[in-house]
Amino acid sequence: MARTGPPFRIINRCLPLPEAWERRFWVERKAWEETRNMPYVMPMERWAREEGRREELQRLIGEILRDRFGSAAEAWTAGVVEIEDAARLRELVGRAWKVPTAEEFGHTLNGHAAPAAED
Repeated sequence: MARTGPPFRIINRCLPLPEAWERRFWVERKAWEETRNMPYVMPMERWAREEGRREELQRLIGEILRDRFGSAAEAWTAGVVEIEDAARLRELVGRAWKVPTAEEFGHTLNGHAAPAAED
């Protein structure tokens, strides 16, 4: 059997294929990879990778905010962790670099325009 992570081992134990089917699956999977010159990525592997990317974006936003604004950023980093949309997180990485204050990032995070500066 191919090397897989713990979740796949658990699934394989709970829902094992008959041995002949399992061999056929791995032979067909290998042929598929070779004809397309790319590895087959199981849905759970793809989901795990996507989750890892989201977590890395969330971590990066928190790090940028803490580096730029110190403890003032802590109020907003918890809200970032709740966001699961990778496109939104990539947008927030850019905003974290550009906003002049942590408070303005908070307005961006909450989907509101920052209040106008008073003269």
